[in-house]
Amino acid sequence: MRIGIAIALCALVLPATALAKGPTAATIAGPGLEQPLKLGGGPNALRNGAPMEVLMNEGGFFQVAWGTQPSRVLAKSPTTRLGPKYRVVYFVPGPAGQTDRIGQELYPYARGGLLTYTRSGQPFFVNRRTQGGWFRARPRLKTALIEAGLPASAPAAPAAKSDDGSPVALAALPVGLVLVGAAAFALRRRARPATA
Repeated sequence: MRIGIAIALCALVLPATALAKGPTAATIAGPGLEQPLKLGGGPNALRNGAPMEVLMNEGGFFQVAWGTQPSRVLAKSPTTRLGPKYRVVYFVPGPAGQTDRIGQELYPYARGGLLTYTRSGQPFFVNRRTQGGWFRARPRLKTALIEAGLPASAPAAPAAKSDDGSPVALAALPVGLVLVGAAAFALRRRARPATA
């Protein structure tokens, strides 16, 4: 009976401890979003099924930040077809009253399912550093993020801009180079003196 009560108490205490060492809010910025999505920050931010809770747990935050086990962290991306990149910033309350920021890359439309990448060595919690790595999320994360405002499908790539901010037609560039090359070749042949 006492053992059962002890196990039940541990089940209640451990998630609370984990949440105390995790983020309470996050922002997501990237293609197709007019302004960053803001997750969490309120009293119900970490309730089960809330977008912030799903992002934190299904996006691998604890494994890439703290190195918790069992680990599903990957040393490299399982695909080169990542699709559009989004930038996540986690806000993590620290023990000294500070709020640390941990950045993460989010690839919602990657081939095979949503991927996250966290750079190692990011400082947080006074003397901690992120473990870092790639993480393959379960489908429920993408669903939760779409419900929070992420585009349901990968947005079209934005037009590239030159240094002065004017659009550059990248698709037309190869055709232009071929035409310039052909013209140069024709001029060169014309300029060549006739041989007897």
